[in-house]
Amino acid sequence: MVNTKEASATAKNQHHHHAHSNPYERPPSMSFGQQFKKFLYNPETGAVFGRTASSWGKIGLFYLIFYGVLAALVAICFWGFFQTIDPRRPTWQLERSIIGTNPDYRTPGATPGRGANIANCDYDRPPEPGQVCAVDVKNWVPCTVENFYGYHKSSPCIFLKLNKIFGWRPEFYNDTNALPEKMPRSLKKHIKEITNRNELNTIWVSCEGEYPADQENIGPVTILPRHGFPGYYYPYENSEGYLSPLVAVHFERPRTGILINIECKAWAKNIKHDRTDKIGSVHFELMVD
Repeated sequence: MVNTKEASATAKNQHHHHAHSNPYERPPSMSFGQQFKKFLYNPETGAVFGRTASSWGKIGLFYLIFYGVLAALVAICFWGFFQTIDPRRPTWQLERSIIGTNPDYRTPGATPGRGANIANCDYDRPPEPGQVCAVDVKNWVPCTVENFYGYHKSSPCIFLKLNKIFGWRPEFYNDTNALPEKMPRSLKKHIKEITNRNELNTIWVSCEGEYPADQENIGPVTILPRHGFPGYYYPYENSEGYLSPLVAVHFERPRTGILINIECKAWAKNIKHDRTDKIGSVHFELMVD
């Protein structure tokens, strides 16, 4: 005797299996909530977020290996890169660097001897290995803090410095008979009056009015302390405590109430000048009330 309930259940299961095995049959419609709940966990397949445990394991293992290999490659690249870098010397120097060869003032420069390796240098006393030269601005009268840098007397002081270029060695105009034609006459006169040959090893600095009207209004100009940057500060090699040398440009009696265009140039054989590209010079404007 056949059990009617078992036969009915078997028929239903066969019908249910047949319905789901038919790929062309439209699946039963579900609400958004039901679909989302099924996405979170599908009791029929055991999938969580659309993947079974084995599927999650496979994709997790894949990404673990993929990103592990990627991180290893990046680490190897960085390791190789840092092996080529010297912490004290730039890889690209002089013409090969971004700044090129066309040539900061730190607070410790106001007090010579603050650092253990800072020495008081001179033309006949260059720094010893491991030492750097002091920059003493206290005696640059009237361009001193006690004198308010001349601003209270309408005769201001402007401080200049050169860019720090690693390994750059200036080629000095130390032959008084071979000075450039475009060098200002007053600077040529100053150079020819120097009696100590060592002092010719200087990067000279000149400051003039940029245009004829500016030259009439600029008045007398004095450049302290030695009309330029002494050669014993060079080359710059990133020594500990290095201080960039300064010059002070003192405008003694500029005409008041008029904007004056000023151009200052640094003079050495390997410093090129180009006003358009602003090479070897600096332009600024001065107006005294």
